[in-house]
Amino acid sequence: MNRNPKRLERIRSLSCCECGASPRSQAAHSNFGIHGKGKGIKADDKYTIPLCVTCHQGLDQNLSQQTRQQQMDWFNKKLAFINEVLDDQAKDEATIF
Repeated sequence: MNRNPKRLERIRSLSCCECGASPRSQAAHSNFGIHGKGKGIKADDKYTIPLCVTCHQGLDQNLSQQTRQQQMDWFNKKLAFINEVLDDQAKDEATIF
């Protein structure tokens, strides 16, 4: 499990990637074992996305009542997008987010 305070700070500086709420966001970790999540153990920090408090609670409590596979697909899609945003920022390029 890798901790990356710099990534977490960058994630928190973004808008919520679900509802678009203004920063500061929370760094929402993946809830999947494939990403290193375990009982009482957070996933690796590279598996984080920016979510507001409400959306973060919805993710952790599965308020959308998605299947586990739907949850993982949703998270992976958001993660891929956020990683692109962070890569663009690192290259000092304008982002669409």
